[in-house]
Amino acid sequence: MTDYRISATPSPTTIARVLRGLRYPVGRNGLLQHATDAYAGELILSALNCMPDRTFVDLDDLLHAYKFERHMPGGLPTPAPGP
Repeated sequence: MTDYRISATPSPTTIARVLRGLRYPVGRNGLLQHATDAYAGELILSALNCMPDRTFVDLDDLLHAYKFERHMPGGLPTPAPGP
């Protein structure tokens, strides 16, 4: 049986789509500003806010850091379960 539940954190593909057109190098504040300008949802903004506070040289660098944070215990926040 296939599990169709939505992940508690955005996928790297979703992050890449939201950040399309972003100019590198960029820091965490630049990521958040770009995502906000792209009308990203709260879940994506929350995930980006948990990224390391450093400069990312390109999308591969950013996604590598995102995947690392995503899989660390206590790395990225997960939303509270719905009713």
